[in-house]
Amino acid sequence: MASQIIGSDASDCRVTMYDKSLEQGHESNEGEGANHQRIEIRLRNLSNTMDQLSDELLVEFEKLNFFTGGFLHDKQFSAEFCKNAYDNGLNTALYELHDDNLRRRYRRYLESYRAYPISMAGADLNFDKAHQQALKSLISRKYQAEVLS
Repeated sequence: MASQIIGSDASDCRVTMYDKSLEQGHESNEGEGANHQRIEIRLRNLSNTMDQLSDELLVEFEKLNFFTGGFLHDKQFSAEFCKNAYDNGLNTALYELHDDNLRRRYRRYLESYRAYPISMAGADLNFDKAHQQALKSLISRKYQAEVLS
């Protein structure tokens, strides 16, 4: 699978999904535990500090909306809108609709194409634990024993 990028370089939220094994030049392995899919989410211009990020991150995840590409062939949408969505992204196509009623109608139509590639249900989102684990190799054992234990 090639990389899939949602959002532009300039957007406040950009999601990239790709196969880490293929990125490193390895064939994807088959079997249980061999899935090396990676999801990277870049958030910018947030109104919180790094200390608050753990508490606010789930809110940012819940703002993300994904839609299947089937809407691009749906006759409920104008050909011009579909071309704009394909060329420039769905947010741009919706923004450039100057008729508010049409924009609302298109948003309702889009609901039938909503997809949920990232499930937050039942997720153990312990960011403090993940942070400690990620930095474990960089932290002295004395500090770990005295402060993090």
